[in-house]
Amino acid sequence: MLVVMKAQATEEQVRSVCQKIENLGYRAHAMPGTQRTAIGITGNKGEVEQGTLEEMPGVQEVIKVSKPYKLVSRDVKEDNTVIRFPGTDAAIGGRGLAIVAGPCAIESREQAFAVAERVHRAGAQFFRGGAYKPRTSPYSFQGLGEEGLRILAEVRERWGLRIVTELERRYAAFDGLNLTQPTLAGLVKHNGPLLDASGTPAERYRPRGVPASIIRYDRLQRLDLSLHASLEAQAAAIADDIAYDAHDIDDGLRAGLFPLAALRAAVPFVEGLLGEIDELRPGLEEPRVIHELTRRVITRFIEDAMRESRRRIAESGVDSPEAVAAAGRSLVGHSEAIEAADRDVKAFLFAHMYRHPDVRRVRDRADAIVRRLFKAYLTDPSAMPPDWAAKAHQGERARAVADYIAGMTDRFAIAEHARIFDDASDLR
Repeated sequence: MLVVMKAQATEEQVRSVCQKIENLGYRAHAMPGTQRTAIGITGNKGEVEQGTLEEMPGVQEVIKVSKPYKLVSRDVKEDNTVIRFPGTDAAIGGRGLAIVAGPCAIESREQAFAVAERVHRAGAQFFRGGAYKPRTSPYSFQGLGEEGLRILAEVRERWGLRIVTELERRYAAFDGLNLTQPTLAGLVKHNGPLLDASGTPAERYRPRGVPASIIRYDRLQRLDLSLHASLEAQAAAIADDIAYDAHDIDDGLRAGLFPLAALRAAVPFVEGLLGEIDELRPGLEEPRVIHELTRRVITRFIEDAMRESRRRIAESGVDSPEAVAAAGRSLVGHSEAIEAADRDVKAFLFAHMYRHPDVRRVRDRADAIVRRLFKAYLTDPSAMPPDWAAKAHQGERARAVADYIAGMTDRFAIAEHARIFDDASDLR
């Protein structure tokens, strides 16, 4: 449903219509146009009574909108959405054609400047280039990293081009993954703000401080580290947590790291689920019991998260991404009962799985391999591929070695260890 206001409608009349829509239990979206304001209505399951709204001062007409994606339709907003960039005449979505051009990867200052000069001469206003380039093979070019970002900044200063950079790294602990800025912020803040309102590290970061790589990136592109992440990022965080709990229960039971009876006795939540399974399927063989238990853990956790998140969002009254960020608490989460169950599950897994002698043996062996590789590369960088060896000689050697090892798969690290030390390692 769309309420079209008269051209001469006052701001007070627009506010009154929005308030009326909210009072009816719907959401109002005021969208000022060049000549008049339109107010979109969402949240309605069926038809909205038009009469009440049509009679209000300042309203010209009420239009039914049956198309999907109402808020991005021309019925709701006739004008183009134009994204402008402060300090420039560059825009995306306006009458002019916005062209983004540049190399796949920033390989050197000379290469970037040569391409940027041609891009600028051709009339494009946006320059792109990958600073980080993850590859399946560690021997392939991985990008210049922070040096690439500095080169992009120089391009911006020299030619006034807006930079669209792809920050690609394999792990979330690094600067980014070639994603949008809200998604990058979500990766960094999905477990909550990293800083408090005064700029001091949040409680969980006080012992060691916020990772330096995050602080460096925040200086380049603000991540609002004292605010909460988007609802999508909060949902991704809790989904990740649910998946790990269920996956590790399943893995631990099937690997024989702990018996089903021990889990049942230690975690009341699991005892309840197993009771349901016993009642519905008495005498079910254990492998199928494990499968049913895993499914029910996932289902209960997800259903609870949906209910509790709806309650928190309604209670907070947030109506925009900015309001979510400033809400002062996570709006996606579990109820107190399921939070207690989650703590019980994690405590059991910590004691019986993550600290199991078989798991510790593999972890200690992996730790030894990484330490020996680090020491070997640090002592002799030529043991790394030529581009990585050059990077170690040009900059901070330990950082280059750490980055090279961080990009390895388990199999490649084991193979490298065997190559350097002639020692076949078994991490099974």
